[in-house]
Amino acid sequence: MSKLILSLLITVVFIFIANTDFWLATKPQAGKNDKVQVIKQSNYVQVARFIKSKEAFRSKAYKCSAGKLTIGYGHVIRSGESLTSITKHQADSIFLIDFEKAYKSVRKLGISNPDSARVLASFTFNCGIEATKKVVRSGNLSNIKKYCYAKGKRLKGLMIRRNQEFSMLKSPQYVAIN
Repeated sequence: MSKLILSLLITVVFIFIANTDFWLATKPQAGKNDKVQVIKQSNYVQVARFIKSKEAFRSKAYKCSAGKLTIGYGHVIRSGESLTSITKHQADSIFLIDFEKAYKSVRKLGISNPDSARVLASFTFNCGIEATKKVVRSGNLSNIKKYCYAKGKRLKGLMIRRNQEFSMLKSPQYVAIN
């Protein structure tokens, strides 16, 4: 029962976050005009929306391009899970859990910048933590672009996704990854 309540709470929080932009208003600096400065606080919503747009919602279990049984927003069905169909609300809850798990795994690799960690969590969400470890340990984040293959075949959609993730990592907001 407590897992259901937690799941519902997470869903409600995500729906609120997804429909709200996080903005932080600050007082103007001395000597500046009297306008309030608005600073974007987090890329959480941006990255979550990015992942969900790439994964797309599927209510029925299917095999992804890598041949893994998947449902919802790219959730790989693990042994012991008996998911064959799912609602959007259930998929949102599972997505949040999967995204948070990927984020925490990236942070354990020593990525201290939360925005960079979230972008790398997108990569992890799609390719797994072992691939992320290889990229981070290489010291060259452009290596994420090499992960655009499924079953030995180069996929255009994965090439686009990797280029978009790399662009997010290169932008000034995400430059410092350690």
